[in-house]
Amino acid sequence: MQKKLLIVEDNEKLLNSMTALFEDYFVVYEATNGVEGLEKCRLNVPDIIISDIMMPKMDGIEMSAKLQKNEHTTHIPIVLLTAKKTSKNKILGLRTGAIEYINKPFNINELVLKVNNIITRGDRLILKYKNDLISTPKGGPGKSQDEIFLEKLVGLVENQMINPDFKLENLSSDLNMSYSAIYRKFQALTGKKIVDFVRTMRLKKAAILIADCNYSVSEAAFLVGFNDPKYFSKCFKKEFGKNPRRLKGKVEGSGVSDL
Repeated sequence: MQKKLLIVEDNEKLLNSMTALFEDYFVVYEATNGVEGLEKCRLNVPDIIISDIMMPKMDGIEMSAKLQKNEHTTHIPIVLLTAKKTSKNKILGLRTGAIEYINKPFNINELVLKVNNIITRGDRLILKYKNDLISTPKGGPGKSQDEIFLEKLVGLVENQMINPDFKLENLSSDLNMSYSAIYRKFQALTGKKIVDFVRTMRLKKAAILIADCNYSVSEAAFLVGFNDPKYFSKCFKKEFGKNPRRLKGKVEGSGVSDL
């Protein structure tokens, strides 16, 4: 089945050019602003989104933030295109859900390569850190209540990973349990404290972003909910025994398997 691509761009000439570039490989949907992009995304649930930042009605940053907050669209990778080249704008885009940030004017081959890389590595990367966090259920298609509890908890934490203000107490309403009950149940099932588990979950995802996706240490820190890169590096070294900068430049596949 062909993958689906949503392109959100208010420049008609550029929109048509990108559509022509990708339509042989993707089912391509078009939108000319963030409001229309949100609607197209809701109706079609694309596998990847390419969006301009500066657009009328709703810009790409706001659209990305809204997609990130929706549990049905938070998984969709977003590539932002912009003429602004400041680090502040890049961090803002990354923190609203974008996983790539390409400056205009861009090289067409670079865009195609990045889109293809995102598509091909997506499922592998998700499984790579998720399988470390929760065992694959065995023994038939049915899942126990404990397995459902753990999977839902992991999913909730994943959705809030980029949010530095997220508190574990916030899980109570979604799981319909008091925090103390969640804490005891999790520790009984895993033998681990939930606070330590979530910190490890954040750090493992950061390790993959640095080693396999070529993010800087600061960018990875922000993307897993750390406001202070220095504190992030301290936690990382305590968890894995090495500075996160040592992961930069590793070849794909070596990554974090030996952490």
